[in-house]
Amino acid sequence: MGGWGIAFRGCGDRVIIVGGPRRQGDSRLEIYSWVPSQGPPEWSVIGQKECNSFVYNCTIMG
Repeated sequence: MGGWGIAFRGCGDRVIIVGGPRRQGDSRLEIYSWVPSQGPPEWSVIGQKECNSFVYNCTIMG
């Protein structure tokens, strides 16, 4: 959204997502994890960081 993509990767039994909102005045990078199960996804926030560049989500997942 607004030029931001997301990156995802399997890590053990979890799926890790790196992305974040791209709203006026809100440029955080957020990292979530989810352990797939039978029910709806329940995402856990691992962390967030203020940033002005989407490059983090492109490089972290490499």
